[in-house]
Amino acid sequence: MNFRIPSFCTLVIFIGQLFVIQLCFAQLSTNENPISQTLKLDLKKGIDTKQTSGIPDLKRLIEEDRQDSINNRPPRFGYKIKVDWNIQNSGTWEDLPDGGRLWRFKINSPKAISINLLYDKFWLPVGGKLFIYNEGKSQTFGAFTSINNKGTKEKPGKFATALIYGDNTILEYYQPKGVTDLPIISISYVVHGYRYVIIGDQPSQISNKALSCYININCPEGSQFQIEKQAVAVIVINGNALCTGSLITTATRDLSPYFLTANHCLGSLDAVNNPDASDWTFWWNYESPNCSNPSTAPPHFTTSGATLVANYEPSDMALFRLSEDPKNLTNYNPAWVGWDRNTTSATSATGIHHPAGMIKKISLSYQNVTSYPSSISWLGGGTSPANSHWAVNFTDGTTEGGSSGSFILNQNKLIIGQLHGGDNICAPVTKYYGKIDWSWNNGTIAQRRLRDWLDPTGTGLAIAYTKQRSIVGPDLNCSGSKTYTLESPPVGATITWSTYGSGVFSVSGSGATATVTKIGDGSDILQAKIGSFILAEKRITTLTSTSIQSTKYGNCNSSGWQEWFLVGNSDNGTSGWYWYTSTLPPNVQVNIYNPNSTTTWVSIKGGGGAINCSYTDNCGRPQGGGVTIYAACPTSALFKADYNSKSKKINISPNEGNNPKDYTKATYIKNIKLYSPNGTGAIVDLNYKDGGLQKIIDVSELREGRYLIEITIGDLKEMVAIDIQ
Repeated sequence: MNFRIPSFCTLVIFIGQLFVIQLCFAQLSTNENPISQTLKLDLKKGIDTKQTSGIPDLKRLIEEDRQDSINNRPPRFGYKIKVDWNIQNSGTWEDLPDGGRLWRFKINSPKAISINLLYDKFWLPVGGKLFIYNEGKSQTFGAFTSINNKGTKEKPGKFATALIYGDNTILEYYQPKGVTDLPIISISYVVHGYRYVIIGDQPSQISNKALSCYININCPEGSQFQIEKQAVAVIVINGNALCTGSLITTATRDLSPYFLTANHCLGSLDAVNNPDASDWTFWWNYESPNCSNPSTAPPHFTTSGATLVANYEPSDMALFRLSEDPKNLTNYNPAWVGWDRNTTSATSATGIHHPAGMIKKISLSYQNVTSYPSSISWLGGGTSPANSHWAVNFTDGTTEGGSSGSFILNQNKLIIGQLHGGDNICAPVTKYYGKIDWSWNNGTIAQRRLRDWLDPTGTGLAIAYTKQRSIVGPDLNCSGSKTYTLESPPVGATITWSTYGSGVFSVSGSGATATVTKIGDGSDILQAKIGSFILAEKRITTLTSTSIQSTKYGNCNSSGWQEWFLVGNSDNGTSGWYWYTSTLPPNVQVNIYNPNSTTTWVSIKGGGGAINCSYTDNCGRPQGGGVTIYAACPTSALFKADYNSKSKKINISPNEGNNPKDYTKATYIKNIKLYSPNGTGAIVDLNYKDGGLQKIIDVSELREGRYLIEITIGDLKEMVAIDIQ
């Protein structure tokens, strides 16, 4: 069976069109203004400028792209032009008043929509700063510093910088006074952008029809996936093509920067023979802030470089370790999504992706995911074995080229595979995802499987859960001061600490550690922030709250006993649990089988009553609670309740056959109360002064459900249950 990898949406071609771009992007850098802007230098004087050879025939490139789409290749937006420009043979140096020096170099690629650069050698000394910007400085990146180095001075690594829109790009390197080492900045390719990386839904390249079924991630359909979306990024492959991938957690949830995508996105890369992806870039947070498509490109963040640690063609798996860690980005809080490598089919599925490099989209399936039982022959070459892929029938949204490598989540929001391909149409449509469980251990070496990287300590876990950066410290603060630490803070960032300000705690400290001191009682939220951006939050309390879950098991036995199971749940540690009964009606009997535990079995006979508990919280304070249980046993109850569904009335009368001597002390029913089982008070409370042992209650205004009826006769109380339908 043949399948087509989805074709990608047309990226808007800049031919006689005016396009408005909001240039708000950030690469892993110090996020500061160029030195020339600070010193107000005249950039038009004395800047060495070099021009590329331009691109071949545009129609030819578009036809190549159409064929690439058919043959399983990632969509392309730019053409790579080979150059050999470096700090030795290009650019202009200038001495500055502060004793430093400035090197500037301008690149022109005629009629380019955008320019991005690939470096075959890149190394900056400590203190040096590199900036890249367009002529008007409406779009700037930098400063890049020694933190961006992928190698050493003796053996420099590769590097890549993000797209600058327009046909001119300026590089500016600042060498402070006292820094003697020259940087190594060697540009090997200028990527001439001949298509925009589109924002919203545009016509498809092949069909020339708009796929209107895309759903932005911040539409209502994405509201339950706001953590998982933080793992997803656009991949700019070799500087000029696009796929999608995501951060994926390890079994130990240690925030290692592992990144899952598709094998067919790799081109010539291979984990054994060619693992270096230093010139790949990754776009984070590229999404609309709401459900609508924006008219301008939204802000996003960029990291550069990766090493391919594993790839496996049968399940189309590729796993990178990123060189620049996205948790070091300021104003961004990435997530590492969990995984499930069990072979059980999911009952629903969700994909989050960037079709053709578009802003982040979500696709959903409300049907069972199935293991595809046959082999799959892909157009453009390659065959996937039977049962190596999940077949996902999307009911909302779709995917296209550029979505390749994006995860599919099961009903528990855990990764079970990554996108390989499927038909390029709107839902309902079937897409095929290489299985995590197939990629886990089928490869014969570490570079061909996931196990060695995602479970390096050999825990054997079949499921790992999603993780974000967190604040580490106690949930409960009984007295005094406690220390809290931000996990994996961004390198070089200034971190501040605060609470919501409820008057329960005071906070001091800076950097990765804070001291929280109890000054009152209650709870509050501790925040770690960079400026106004919240990196992580943690709820801290001085109190312990407890709830009791009660479950009735089966029906009354032949002797009239009803079994219940009680569980005490606390939001903080407790000790010294003890279950006991308060004053019960004379006819009620209770047996508590495990009174000194947070859980206990209880048997009750003859009606209902309260089971109480006491315990000591982690602050050493006595606490307590209680729950009402009952036995609605016809064989032992003195009264019965019959519900007439037509008249919507309950008839309460003596239970014939039971010994009437138990209620001969009273001449009439004194009180009847109705309780909802999950309620805290009576919803019906009736007092009687007239005689008689039979009463009729109108319940026509009550909702359907099970209710408890408490009957008071003299000094006796009894509880029976009734279902109102």
